[in-house]
Formats: sequence, C-alpha cells, structure tokens
Amino acid sequence: MITQKENTDNTRDRIVLVTGFGPFGSYKINASWAAVEELMKLDINDLGNIVLVTKEIPVIYEAVSTIVPQLISELKPMLVIHLGVSSMATCLTLESRAHKTGYVRSDNLLKLPDEETLSLEPGILETSLNVKQICEDVEGNGAKNDGCKACVSHDAGRYLCEYIFRESLMLTESKTIFVHVPENQIYSATKTAKGIRDVIRFAIKQIESAKN
Repeated sequence: MITQKENTDNTRDRIVLVTGFGPFGSYKINASWAAVEELMKLDINDLGNIVLVTKEIPVIYEAVSTIVPQLISELKPMLVIHLGVSSMATCLTLESRAHKTGYVRSDNLLKLPDEETLSLEPGILETSLNVKQICEDVEGNGAKNDGCKACVSHDAGRYLCEYIFRESLMLTESKTIFVHVPENQIYSATKTAKGIRDVIRFAIKQIESAKN
C-alpha cells in the first residue's frame, strides 16, 4: 500500500518518495518502516510545497526490482530516500554508494537476485548528493530533531538495503539517498522520523541549489 501526505499548497512535481522495509529475520517490526509511519504524522509544512509518498517494501529482491523502478517511473520524484534498519547503526547512517554485484545473501523467500537484473561488470554507483554535508546539517539542527546524530558510511552491507539503493542509483543517482536507521531501543521511531525529516530538508536544499 502507498501512503501519501500533501502540504496545503503542494505541486505535483515536488514529490518525495520515502520507503522502509517490512519484517525480516528477528525484526518482527522493522524500525525503518516504523520511522516512515511516524514521519507521516509529522508536520512537513516547513519542507516547502512537497508531496510525501511512502511505501513499505518486502525484503525480497524481486519485489525491489519490480516496485522501485515502477514507483520512480510513475511518480518522477524530486528526491528518493530509502530506509533500512541496521543492528550496527548508532545514529542515522547515510550510505554513499552501492555495488552493482555481489549480492549473495538470501532474501525472505530464500532467493538471490536474478542474474539478469545485475550488471555483468562489477562496479560501484555513487549518489551525487553530498551526504557528508547533509549529516553535518542534520546534527546542526539537533534542537529540532531530538538530537539526532548522523554519519556517512561507504559499506551498505550487500543485502536488500544496498540492493534497493543500487536499483535507485541506476535510475536517478542525482537525487537518491539510503539511510540505515538504528534499532528502536537506540532511537525511537519518532526520533528517527524527525531526523529523516531533516535529511529530506537538507537534501531538497542541495537539489534546489544545484538548479540555480
């Protein structure tokens, strides 16, 4: 199911797509989707005239390969932000790149990606957004986001989290971010959501500055 939240004076060409993952392994409640649900409850009027569209993604390679291109094609979002939980994350962790190949961990269906969906040549895709600057901006706005910390990572883990980042980077590298979020006992879903709202804020600022 797709959920959508609009500002009063929104314009349809200012869509921000935010995804989180569903349950997998020991995570009966995935902190990434819990944060997205809380994000939809927050006031987004200070983000400008945007339409916030959210989608829960199954932890299944084939679903990612089908759903993500379809959403990007249909919505043509100005910004795409994917969230995933990490047991190693102690703050919002913004990934900078994704590998084209090397996905050897099975998904919820005990399957691997279809080889035809993977590039024949190894390589790395990188977001063109300045994630280091976004992290600094998020921390600088700590008074408004419950003191969220943020850091940059260059290793997204070669599982569904990196795979969904890869899929989006292949389609829209200039406006895609992946964020690994902490487990709920480290950051509550509301605290994470406030931090993600700031990630959106500062990513939009970069995108709009690049147009000028």
